[in-house]
Parts: sequence; structure tokens; C-alpha cells
Amino acid sequence: LKREAPSELATSQLSAEKIGYHALVIGTGTSTQSPLLGLNRDSESLRTTLNAIRAALPNAKHVAIADRSLAGVETAGMLGECLNGCAGWLSSKLENLKVRITLVAVGSGILPVLRPAIANESEGFLAWIGVTVTQGARVVTISPPGAGTERDLMTHATVTLEDGKTLEVVLLVPAICVAPNICFIHESPFTASDSVETTVSTLRVDKVGARVYAMVI
Repeated sequence: LKREAPSELATSQLSAEKIGYHALVIGTGTSTQSPLLGLNRDSESLRTTLNAIRAALPNAKHVAIADRSLAGVETAGMLGECLNGCAGWLSSKLENLKVRITLVAVGSGILPVLRPAIANESEGFLAWIGVTVTQGARVVTISPPGAGTERDLMTHATVTLEDGKTLEVVLLVPAICVAPNICFIHESPFTASDSVETTVSTLRVDKVGARVYAMVI
């Protein structure tokens, strides 16, 4: 890129570096709320997280996954088979649960992007490995608020649903959405969802200056 106007980029709280650019593209992607579902930092951090989960799971009595999409269903399936095993061939549901696993689905069913027949079959497979699907109730509050995130990964949590029911869980996996990686961006306009505000047709951050683009979802 041809360098023209200088731009100040803070590399740390203690120092700053000026880097000139012709065009600037912000394309740092997103991070998952749960460190189990993405490589939010480095591989060593992910290994540490997985080891902590493996050590805690044998003593877990109730695990909740907040999502009905592919990530949530896959997580529930892996935990169910690992912790509970599966029902016999003549049974449609596992009765003797070692660990209670709840998949919180916002709408009327899981896997909304797939055909209803596939979603229903998947729900049957989840029941076969001891996963209960709670439908039609959004997660209203999580106490403490950071439960399930990297900061409070193994914190016992109380999940309150829209219908007034509460879930007391040892492990919470919030798989609902992702957050844009924007913590290093200063003095830029943001949307209500904490993304960089751009012009839809051009992806330009017009409020910042010329030839500044953002690819943050």
C-alpha cells in the first residue's frame, strides 16, 4: 500500500506508534462468548480451557447450553454422549442420567436453518443421550453476568428464562452469538451491536476518514 496520511495506532497503554497508510481495512473478525467454541486467543489458552473443563465435568450435576443452532446442538451432543452414554436400542430416551444437560432453544425447535424433519430427528438423538431441550423461552438473565465466559468459565450460575423458570447449573456454555473484536479501536463510531459503523454499500467507515474500511461482522 502506498503510504500517505499518518494514522496513530496504540500498541499498548504505555506507548504509541504512528503508521502512515493509504487505505486501512479493519478485519479482525469476532470472538465467541464461550472460549470452548472458538480460538479467541492462542492454542495454549484453548488447551488450558479444555483441561479445566475436563477436570470439572466429572463433578458436574447440571450443564446448560444456551443456543439452538449448530454450535449449541453439537456441544450438547458431545457432552451428552461423553457424560451420560446412550439409551438402549429399544429406548427412545435415556432415563438414568449421570449429568443433567439442558439445551435452551429460543424458538419452537432446534436447528431452525434445517428442515423440520431433520431438526425433529436431531432432537430425538439428543434425548437418546440424555439431553433435555427447553423450547420457546429466551434466556433473560444470567447470574453472575459473566458465567460461562473466559473470565468466569467454571462459575456456578443461575439462568432465568423468559417463562420464569430458573436453571441452577454447574457449567454454562453461552453459544448464542459472537462479539466483534473491536477493543483496540479508538474513537470510532459503533452500532448498537458493538460493530464498527459502516456504509452498507461500500463498507467504508465514513465518519472516521477517507479510505477506511471495516470487515468486522
